[in-house]
Amino acid sequence: MKGTDTTIGIVGAGNIGLELAAELTYRGKDALLYTKRNIPCEISVKDDRDGDYSITVDRTDSIDVICNRCCVIIVTYPPSIFKRFNRMIEHRLRPGTILILMPGTGGSEYVFKELLNDGCILIGMQRVPGVYRYNRKNNVATISGRRAEGLKVSSIPKMDRDDLTDMIRDIFLMDVKIMPNYRNITLTPSNPILHTSRLYALFKGENHDTVFDRNPLFYGDWDDESSDILIRCDTELFSILNDLKGLDTSGIRSLLDHYECDGIESMTK
Repeated sequence: MKGTDTTIGIVGAGNIGLELAAELTYRGKDALLYTKRNIPCEISVKDDRDGDYSITVDRTDSIDVICNRCCVIIVTYPPSIFKRFNRMIEHRLRPGTILILMPGTGGSEYVFKELLNDGCILIGMQRVPGVYRYNRKNNVATISGRRAEGLKVSSIPKMDRDDLTDMIRDIFLMDVKIMPNYRNITLTPSNPILHTSRLYALFKGENHDTVFDRNPLFYGDWDDESSDILIRCDTELFSILNDLKGLDTSGIRSLLDHYECDGIESMTK
């Protein structure tokens, strides 16, 4: 085991966590993956930036090791697990420990409030760096399509801009843009309305006895109805943002702007 001063913990061994742990290890970082899952330590990676390689990932199933050893903890869990994870680490992290959420939506600033009171730092990303996939059958992790515009982040409490920029850039090797405040992370119209809009279009009118003859593809079968619902949710969010007074939300883009679309058909495409 290496020292604690530079150890980066990655929580969660899903699509993002596995590849990120492998990537950081490959680049010589002291990375430690936390998972209860029985997965191979050696992972093959296909990366459209760094090429193909195999790497052995250091991992632990002990949250105590993560809390005691890591100066930075990257959380790849979905927001539905935030509360449970908070109970696991509450009052156990050293003051100054940095928690990075990928992404930072889901009311994270409220869920992890006690960590902030304990002197920890919360960093949220508007979106994840790229497209992560893990194939369990052949134990291959892939990452592609890193965001050309870089990573948009904010922190609580507010960190020095240069320090925050340098740290995120050093971990992810991507350009960084600091948002005016954390609300620009919380209110970003990404998964919270994208997933719900799509699932509503897929399953509205069905009941718990419905059996589908095939597994519908979330993106591959995306249709105009899903786009219509998503655009209406996006429009409603921005009507709320426009009524907020005294709060800088200039770092939030509508989904139409984000995906460079002008309506339902182009969104579906």
